[in-house]
Amino acid sequence: YMRERGIVAPCMIWPAPMVYGDETAFRRHLQLAKEEGFAGHPLVFGSSDMIGAPTEPAELEKLKDNIRRTVAIAREYGFPEVYFYGIDEATGDVLKSERVAWQAVHDAGGKVIVSGFHGQLEAVGDLLDLFNRAGDPLAERPAEWHARGHKLWNYGNPQTPVEDPLVYRRNFGLFLWKADFDGANTYCFMDSEGLTWNDFDGPAYRDHTVAYPTVDGVVATLAMEGFREGADDVRYVTTLRQAIARVLKDGPAARQVAAREAAEWLEGLDARSADLDGVRAEVVRRILALR
Repeated sequence: YMRERGIVAPCMIWPAPMVYGDETAFRRHLQLAKEEGFAGHPLVFGSSDMIGAPTEPAELEKLKDNIRRTVAIAREYGFPEVYFYGIDEATGDVLKSERVAWQAVHDAGGKVIVSGFHGQLEAVGDLLDLFNRAGDPLAERPAEWHARGHKLWNYGNPQTPVEDPLVYRRNFGLFLWKADFDGANTYCFMDSEGLTWNDFDGPAYRDHTVAYPTVDGVVATLAMEGFREGADDVRYVTTLRQAIARVLKDGPAARQVAAREAAEWLEGLDARSADLDGVRAEVVRRILALR
């Protein structure tokens, strides 16, 4: 279900005691993920207990052992890279206190992901391989992250209890593409504040769910379909960009003119306000014109 809707590297909230301490269960989880088609992409963890902020030599060596073993097992199942999750939404001194542990993760062959807010670039930008930025992506500086060889995802724009497919299509599709982000990872595919089928029994929040579970599958939501449409929009414009590059490299002169016009059109596209159905139709027209 996830793969069919453009989700290729879901952030797995598998607890550290299972990943590090129950190899049988961990391997079973990896096998299921492989069977669903996620192998070949990075394995991304999402639980705040994966790293912590140890500083004592013995604790750091234990962390490194866990990282090495986890990376080795994940590679057996076809996951080439493993991202370990820091302390969720940490700021200030708590965020900076993780630096020693994050360096240990790197030393052991792992990578670091965490979700958070503005200021991560200055505090931990040299060590944070994948920053899942909260809120409006335009407040971030993608070029500086990419210059370090790191990636940016976006979440919380919005989270998932919103019944508006256009919001998810726009905000996690072409809008992120135009902002030069590398992906979307909002919260959450399926998380209940109480009983999953009752959105209103939590003490503070509605359920953060875009697919409701059944005994043999899920019940889809319009929000999830909007998310899928956003992923498809990015696939369409990527196909157009590839066509532009091919024509500009060795295409006939007439098509090179059309390719340059298409590139200018993409550059001027306002993903925040554009009619997305109209954009897709125009992308298709230009792809066909460049064939």
